[in-house]
Amino acid sequence: MKTKLIVLTLVVAITVVLLGFAQSSCGAQKGEQGDALSAKEMMGVIESLDLTEEQTTEIKKVDWYFQEQLIGLRNKVEVHLEEM
Repeated sequence: MKTKLIVLTLVVAITVVLLGFAQSSCGAQKGEQGDALSAKEMMGVIESLDLTEEQTTEIKKVDWYFQEQLIGLRNKVEVHLEEM
């Protein structure tokens, strides 16, 4: 019975350590505080991909679109919070 408990404890401990490591690895592209990439960092990533001018333009258009959507959502949240 003690052997099963020890094995189970080891499996849980190893799983927690591996999940923590995987989570920190996935956050490698985020800032120190978990924030999204800054505009300067994003441009560095785009430049490092060695894309054509057309592809770079398309990425910038998509980025701009998402920024507009985010601003719209923020405004809706602010309005909703003010109504509360």
